[in-house]
Amino acid sequence: MTTPTQPELPMDHTPALQAEMRALYESRWRRWHRAGSFEVAMQDPVTCRLLALAVQHLPSQRKGRRK
Repeated sequence: MTTPTQPELPMDHTPALQAEMRALYESRWRRWHRAGSFEVAMQDPVTCRLLALAVQHLPSQRKGRRK
């Protein structure tokens, strides 16, 4: 019996998204990730996808605080 798997999609990130992913990794993920550097972490497809999703779903820093 085989289990269905989700097809892998190409990871074509814009430079802005890549920069935000790097900033998130350096500020929050680096201390827990065993890869150490961002470049090594991005070679793992799961880590890459999770970083992309995290950046896309984080609240925007440009909006400012609500009062």
